[in-house]
Amino acid sequence: MPTGAFLRGSYWRRKGGVPADFSGDADIARDPIGIIWMAPIVPFRREDLALVNGEMDALFARFDFDCHVTVNMINERALAAVYTISYDAEDDTESRRGGECYDAGVRRLFELGLSALRASVRGMGCSVPAATTSSWAPCGG
Repeated sequence: MPTGAFLRGSYWRRKGGVPADFSGDADIARDPIGIIWMAPIVPFRREDLALVNGEMDALFARFDFDCHVTVNMINERALAAVYTISYDAEDDTESRRGGECYDAGVRRLFELGLSALRASVRGMGCSVPAATTSSWAPCGG
């Protein structure tokens, strides 16, 4: 029987920790946790994954976050690398940094020539140059 027990890990960055009434049918969307994912498609080559991981490690460090990545094989030529920014949504400064990290990360992935497996509404403005200028469109609307 599937449960949401694995969602306990979503609370690790929250200063208040896991709620005392946490159960297997938890709804992390209602609780003040912050999670943003970036999911580029990476060529299935060691050097490409090492490059992207190095770029994301440096980026996350710049914004004072731990870089968490899950890599899934799509097929014999492509990987989906899911980079997770976890932050405390009750902390305005940390929430702002989380958004800035995401914006900078999506931009960098686009600069590296990587497309997204999945994109958020926030990320759509980050991954294409602004139509009227040579600068980037603002991320996050």
